Amino acid sequence: MLASVAVASALGTTTASAASSKRLNGVWWTGQQENYWCGYAALRSAVNNEYQIKNLKSGYRYFWSQKDIADHMQNNYGMHPYDNYYYDGSCAWYTGSSNTTDTNQDNYPVGRMLTKITSAFTWVAYGCCTTGNNQLSSSEVKWRLKSTINSNHSVLACGRSNSNGSSYMPNYPTGYFEHWIATDGYTNDGDTVCVVDPAAQGCGGSGFGNVQKYYNVSIKKFTDFAWYHGLIW
Repeated sequence: MLASVAVASALGTTTASAASSKRLNGVWWTGQQENYWCGYAALRSAVNNEYQIKNLKSGYRYFWSQKDIADHMQNNYGMHPYDNYYYDGSCAWYTGSSNTTDTNQDNYPVGRMLTKITSAFTWVAYGCCTTGNNQLSSSEVKWRLKSTINSNHSVLACGRSNSNGSSYMPNYPTGYFEHWIATDGYTNDGDTVCVVDPAAQGCGGSGFGNVQKYYNVSIKKFTDFAWYHGLIW
């Protein structure tokens, strides 16, 4: 490998050895205020990165609290953040009626919200699965991750950790856990993904006390996790 030269700016830090890695400085960890608010917390990390790179539209240019995110999703997209008995209490991946796949981006509220409030980026769902039967490949996830991070935006994943499978995330409790996470970069030319996890330090509830705020996973594990629903990129 060539000697690396770090190029730093308000947009992030890129290692100049064949652009093999990049980290974003503005995707800060946010712990879930409620143990089912993973979507609003991950979304806050992404939105406040947009604030710091000056990519929010007029009217949205402020540092968002987690409550700001939850209220915005409630008022504009019909979420129910204050009632965890609703399926979308934790911020819904999908709001349409298909029981298989659906490529209509209007039915993916997180992508719609990010596109609405940002100036120079269109966010879309990849995977578009409504039932947990995606056919995601690591190579397809990898180029989307790299493209988005290289453009200085976070990728969000809505997936599921299975302690008996390849999607098991580091230090998670045993069992199945559907969850939203953010990303703040990649290394090893995208073979390693840098995760920002709102469930860390016990914010996700009992059993999440040993989960770290920031950690790395392989692109294969990240893909297997996102398989259950998909990415917003």
